[in-house]
Amino acid sequence: MILQEEGTLTTLTAIVVLPSTVDNHYVACCCNVGDSLGYVYSSKYGVRELTQGSHDVHRMRDMRDVMGALGPVDGHNPELSNLTLSITQVDLDDIVFITSDGVSDNLDPVVGHFTGLPNVEAYQRHKLSLLRTEDLIRNGVSGKGPAVDTAKDLVTLLLDFVTRLTAAKRRILEDMEIYADANGKPLPQGEVRQKRKEIIRKMFGVPGKLDHATVVAFKINSGK
Repeated sequence: MILQEEGTLTTLTAIVVLPSTVDNHYVACCCNVGDSLGYVYSSKYGVRELTQGSHDVHRMRDMRDVMGALGPVDGHNPELSNLTLSITQVDLDDIVFITSDGVSDNLDPVVGHFTGLPNVEAYQRHKLSLLRTEDLIRNGVSGKGPAVDTAKDLVTLLLDFVTRLTAAKRRILEDMEIYADANGKPLPQGEVRQKRKEIIRKMFGVPGKLDHATVVAFKINSGK
């Protein structure tokens, strides 16, 4: 379909929740390729990543590498090296959610400037990302709660967090002095190059990653 429509590349994460043979228990089945990640939040057990098998948590990941994609990566062929099928048991009131990397990467402690390299190992970054996500869901951006109770609240919370975290980066890029002088005229090329160097330096100094941010969430209920 992508080739027929002359489309480009995309990642894919799909999760199906089905009832288990055990009363009040369900099974979440996930298929993913790329770097859009899936999670489960349980008020009892915290946050776990359903797509963890799609990447090696013991290796530092280059966040510019999506790891896999559908579409014409190599001629007409997709890149399925991290295509993963996974399954987990979920319970009533658990929330299953999927994020684009514009959300999940901003939950990383290094990207968020909660810590820095080489202070943490790769597996610690992954664990701290899950703990950071759990803390947000339980205590909110303010740290004072209340805990998230609905899928809609979880989506709103995570997008609000990402928006706040990346605010400084957006302000840098929105500064009109980068693009024009006081009279609104375009800057000379030499000055533009110098401004770009200053932008890069400033961008490294503030937290967050600017990227497309999407969250989809579903709360498990009995359907009765």
